[in-house]
Amino acid sequence: MMTKLVHLFACVGTVTLLLAAQALAADDAMRRFVLMHEGIEREYFVHVPRAAEGPLPVVIGLHGYTSTATGFAHVHNLNKHADANGYLAVYPQSTHFLVEGQSDTPVRITTWNSYGADGPDPDAPPHCTAESARYPCPPGCGECHRCQWEPCTNDVEFIDKVLDDLQARFTTDESRYYVLGVSNGAMLTTRIACDLAGRFAAAAPIIGLQPPGHACAPGADLPMLFLMGALDETIRYDGKAGKDDGFIYATLAESARVHAAAMRCETGPQHWSSALAAAAGVECTAYSDCRVPSHEVVSCLDPAGAHVWPKQQAPGSTAACIAAGQAASMPEKDLCEAATGDGPHAGMDLVWAFFKRYRRD
Repeated sequence: MMTKLVHLFACVGTVTLLLAAQALAADDAMRRFVLMHEGIEREYFVHVPRAAEGPLPVVIGLHGYTSTATGFAHVHNLNKHADANGYLAVYPQSTHFLVEGQSDTPVRITTWNSYGADGPDPDAPPHCTAESARYPCPPGCGECHRCQWEPCTNDVEFIDKVLDDLQARFTTDESRYYVLGVSNGAMLTTRIACDLAGRFAAAAPIIGLQPPGHACAPGADLPMLFLMGALDETIRYDGKAGKDDGFIYATLAESARVHAAAMRCETGPQHWSSALAAAAGVECTAYSDCRVPSHEVVSCLDPAGAHVWPKQQAPGSTAACIAAGQAASMPEKDLCEAATGDGPHAGMDLVWAFFKRYRRD
């Protein structure tokens, strides 16, 4: 998720005609599709690479808390990366709801359900401290628990439906479906990696971990790449409460260990490196010699990284904006400005290099 306390009310404002014109460029030809799930109309966006040939690999990208599907694509410059590498980029939108903001201006909260609607397991360590922040309770959940901020929708099933819908609309290579997510989207990525492992060839949770006691094992062998920031105070990698809001998450080490154990990995964790990891400025370890010999579970830590995707987000940018194609769904959101320059891409280069090593049998 974003640093929720700092950014919760950051993206409310008046959309000008100038921004609207800029957003048309930022939209970058994303196509919008809708489907019904649990009685709610849900949307997702697709960018088809310019040089699309044959059955295309698919990368599902999941946004973070308070972010949007199209804002996520924009701030990380992912459509350009998809063009360069020939994959279908797919951006599902989480459920969302309005809450009262500063000066009585409504703020739209976007969030995924990644681990269960009723909060952490009562037998697991606490997910938040007594002094931690309180977040808006999503509608449809009844009375939220103290540590709860996620909705009660079945978002794993929603992603499953998105995959089915994609197959009906596009010619895709079902052996090369990949999923990544940032923050709250990373939490859903880990849940998908456990519950929908048979539909994906690899997964990458980025700056996001499950709550204590919720690190899960995949139902089928699935290579995994974790990316975290050592200085992240929103979702800490070491199991301590974050200074930003007081919430607690499972450690990066435990999350990787549980996943690797399910894959019967016999070696690790041990040092892992590549030229792309060096370019992204991350230090990595890996489990290897798994049940499938080529599979690995890799954990990378950015020593200087906070709560941002390492080397994949321009400084000062926010994923809470929308492209023009999403304006009807979230009219109060600011439109994304037109992209300038290439932006950093070493973070996605690292993820894509890991992804394309794998195909699902």
